[in-house]
Amino acid sequence: MTRPPGPPLPRSPAPLPLVRVALADALALLLPTECGGCGAADRAVCGRCAAQLAPGAAGTATGTVMPIALPGGGIPVWAALEYDGVVPRLLSALKERGRTDVARALAEPLGLAVRAAIAASAGDVALLPVPSSRRAMRARGYDPVRLLLRRAGVGAPVVAGLRVARRTRDQAGLPAAERERNLRGALRGRPVLAGRRLLIVDDVLTTGATLREAARAATEAGGAVLGAAVLARVPRRR
Repeated sequence: MTRPPGPPLPRSPAPLPLVRVALADALALLLPTECGGCGAADRAVCGRCAAQLAPGAAGTATGTVMPIALPGGGIPVWAALEYDGVVPRLLSALKERGRTDVARALAEPLGLAVRAAIAASAGDVALLPVPSSRRAMRARGYDPVRLLLRRAGVGAPVVAGLRVARRTRDQAGLPAAERERNLRGALRGRPVLAGRRLLIVDDVLTTGATLREAARAATEAGGAVLGAAVLARVPRRR
């Protein structure tokens, strides 16, 4: 039996953030730049740093991304990289310093993780990015995860199905149990998720609290969460 088509995807957000991204990219091409990972001159991401973005960590073989277990149980997660070396520096450049010119280099490994998750899902899926907070959006003018998905060009529809329902504390430095309490109820799913098969997408997997909260909100809105894909995972402490 063919599943009836889901509800239409929401319209794209207002074009202003996209204009800001385009202007930032244009300036990066016109003005002398430096590598967002190491500071080397003339390249947004130098060859040496780009080589460190090839999947080969997080239980993967080069060019292949395998699923890992979400800490604490639940959905499978495809993580392209380990969150160490050049990865934190490039993500910081993108998220904290407005370096949208590094997005293409980061989008390639994220795209590998997303494609692996799609291939394992055996059917049509929509990608559900974890949203930035309103405060972060105002400060940056763009959503880093959605920007990376656009640059990755994976082909699956992206649905803006989650919204931030309340402010939370900064997650940095919080222990796992406190992260869970901090995020509980922080997201709400939109009606557009009802009846859809979903893959959650985020930048970094730390304790899994964000992915679990996103999965809870999406499920309560009627979506079926099949798994998640992230750019990188924080290595577990031994």
